[in-house]
Amino acid sequence: MEIHSTILIDRKGRLHWARSGGEPFGDMDFLVKQIERMEKSGAGSDSYAAEIEQWRRDSERDLTSDDGWLTVAGLEWLEEGQAVAGLAPGMTFTLRRGRVFLNENGAERPLAPDNTGNPDRITSGSRTILAIQRGPRTGLRIRDRDSKFRREFTGMKWYPVDPKWRVEAKWQPYAKPVERLIDSAGGIQQKLTASGIAEFTLGGAMHRLEAIAEPGKLFFVFKDATARTATYPGGRFLYTALPEGARVVLDFNRAENPPCAFTPYATCPLAPARNHLAVSIEAGEKRYHD
Repeated sequence: MEIHSTILIDRKGRLHWARSGGEPFGDMDFLVKQIERMEKSGAGSDSYAAEIEQWRRDSERDLTSDDGWLTVAGLEWLEEGQAVAGLAPGMTFTLRRGRVFLNENGAERPLAPDNTGNPDRITSGSRTILAIQRGPRTGLRIRDRDSKFRREFTGMKWYPVDPKWRVEAKWQPYAKPVERLIDSAGGIQQKLTASGIAEFTLGGAMHRLEAIAEPGKLFFVFKDATARTATYPGGRFLYTALPEGARVVLDFNRAENPPCAFTPYATCPLAPARNHLAVSIEAGEKRYHD
């Protein structure tokens, strides 16, 4: 972002600034505030591009780590009373009354699922097994540090960083949280809590995205016109800082693929119809399998 302007002095010695055409536009206080905002955000500068590139490297490091999404190598949905063996030597997993129990060499104990925030992780060789809860369904997620997805990973693909895709939106919070039932990968639905709407302008048109509330941040699941050919068909994720008053910044250079772009065993929320955008957002992460 650049400001092309001329400094003017009126008959009373006051400083003003004008755009390149020479027409007076505002006073110096306004110009200083605009420059301070640009410097604070880093938008339009080499430091901004470097920050985004570092964030992208960090994202790939997390994805390929020992507990990254590329290690998710299996998912077993359980039915009441069903016993699953063969996932690890000497272990059987059983669902009873909505809880998963582990029987290991004759000793049985319940497993805390992932929605408790502190799930039990059962390790056997390169595998880690944990119980997951998605709405009314309970399953076993299998992670494998030596998974095919991790071994054959070819790298994340991105659009070039462009500050024009960092947009300021008007934040419209809901009077109270709204529960949404969101379709997710794997044919399940998840109950998520929406906290408000971000309204912004792109391509000369007004757009709106509904945000999901998360601790200390906002979470957007959106789909734009690039999903037809260039980005993940189910939509992309965008995390932002919490709004500052009536303003929230949406930086689409940070738009990222959901985990289900890399493994078929993830249970990602898909972009709901209300978050489908007609505009092409040629920013952020591109389609992985292309």
